[in-house]
Amino acid sequence: MWRAAAWLLSLSVFLVHFASERRRQRRSLDTATYVALAVGLGALGVPALGPLRAHWTDATRLPLVMLSIVAWPLLTGIPAFVVALLGGFLLDRAAGAPGSRSRVA
Repeated sequence: MWRAAAWLLSLSVFLVHFASERRRQRRSLDTATYVALAVGLGALGVPALGPLRAHWTDATRLPLVMLSIVAWPLLTGIPAFVVALLGGFLLDRAAGAPGSRSRVA
């Protein structure tokens, strides 16, 4: 139950941030970049707080902790960038008249 609530909360925060960046009339590439950076920064909390449960003093886990500090932001930020970029592109295409220029570039 808690995991489902966390997923829904994360999705809600992603959508609100995406919508607020879109309202600022930013280009789709800029919107995707800002949203992906926010997701990556938020995902940094997972590996930063995770070792507290696994005891920071355990030297055998240190390489895994360091890897996760790099991996979690990348594994969440890159898909968030792709989703935000595609979402922005699709919204631009749906809102624009035929032949109008997109805000992608």
